[in-house]
Amino acid sequence: MANVLRHTRATTIGFSTATVDQGVRVVIEDNGAGFDVNEALHRGGRGLRNQQRRAAAIGATVTWESGSGGTRFTLWLPLDRKGETERAAGLWVSDAEQSRAGI
Repeated sequence: MANVLRHTRATTIGFSTATVDQGVRVVIEDNGAGFDVNEALHRGGRGLRNQQRRAAAIGATVTWESGSGGTRFTLWLPLDRKGETERAAGLWVSDAEQSRAGI
């Protein structure tokens, strides 16, 4: 939501959730300026790639569809999350520790 407010000049933001394919789908849509997803993924910035990396770390997926009419961000989170076993076994590493390690 912060990026929508910061970058898009959107006047409308929609949010929805649903259970889909043994997981939860979260969709955020706006009517802002949109952006070139491929360019954003491949240029120097880390924002979208960090979102992909964090989603993959828990077995989730993230996608963006964007154009002049706005952007649709979709996050699918599995109900049986990857990493829960590791967390229960005491192998979980905090976000701050991951950041320091460059993970």
